[in-house]
Amino acid sequence: MAKAGASGFTLHVEVAKENWQELVENIKSVGMRPGVALKPGTPVEQVYPLVLKVQIRLKWFL
Repeated sequence: MAKAGASGFTLHVEVAKENWQELVENIKSVGMRPGVALKPGTPVEQVYPLVLKVQIRLKWFL
């Protein structure tokens, strides 16, 4: 994606539960801005450490 010109990559924390730190580092290593998206009902406290390590934060509201 970085080679195609993408500047950021947002992942859903609910999908990347165990390996989110590795994914964030991989995204950064190719020069992209890592981001996290939360589904409604996901407590922010559950992902607080991740939220501090990314540049893009999305919360879906319904």
